[in-house]
Amino acid sequence: MKLFIGYILPEQHYQFLDVLRDAARENLSEGYSSLVHCQKEYTFHSTLLYLGDVQPEEKPNLNDAIARVAQRHAPVKVRLDKVCLLSNQKDNAVVVATSLEFNQALYDLLADLQKEIKPESMKDGKCTTAFHVTLMKKIKGHVSEDRLCVADAVLRHHPIEFIIDNMGLCRLRMKGQSQFSELAHYKLSDADGCTASGICNL
Repeated sequence: MKLFIGYILPEQHYQFLDVLRDAARENLSEGYSSLVHCQKEYTFHSTLLYLGDVQPEEKPNLNDAIARVAQRHAPVKVRLDKVCLLSNQKDNAVVVATSLEFNQALYDLLADLQKEIKPESMKDGKCTTAFHVTLMKKIKGHVSEDRLCVADAVLRHHPIEFIIDNMGLCRLRMKGQSQFSELAHYKLSDADGCTASGICNL
C-alpha cells in the first residue's frame, strides 16, 4: 500500500482556498477544465513525507516511529502567502499555495521524520522540499507563472495562518475511493488532549 504522512487543513480555510483556486483557474490557458482536483469532496492537505509502498507488516514499526517524532515536537505555526507553480511538466502542471519564508520548526519536524523512519519503509520515500497545499494539478498545456498573479495577489493580501498540531498516516486512494484515507492520527507534544503514545488509530 502507498502511504504518506500528511496534515489536513482545518475546514474553516476551505472556502477561501476554493476562491484562490477559482482565481487561478480563470487566468490559466485552455485546458484548465480538465483539472482533476475540482471535485467537491477534495480535502485540502499537505504531504509532509511521502513513504511510497509500505508492506502491512511494517505498519506497527511505522506507527511507533511517527509517534516518537510527534512526542518530540511542539505544534508548528505555518503561513501560506504565495501562489505559484510547483511543477510545470507538460500536461501536468501543479499550482500550489506555499510560504515565502523559511520555517525552521517545520524543517526540523520533517528532518526528524525522515531520520526516524527506517529506510526499508521508504523505498520510494521523499520529504517535501517546501511546505505547500496543492490547489490544482494535471493541467493540460503550458502554464505561465504570470497567469497566477491574481491568485497570488489575493493570498499575499490575505495570508492563511494555522497551526500544525497533528499528523496523519494516510493511504493513497484506491480505484473507486476518495483521494486518500487516514489510517492513524498523531498529536504533537503540547497539543491539547495528547495521549502518552500520541497515536489515535482510525
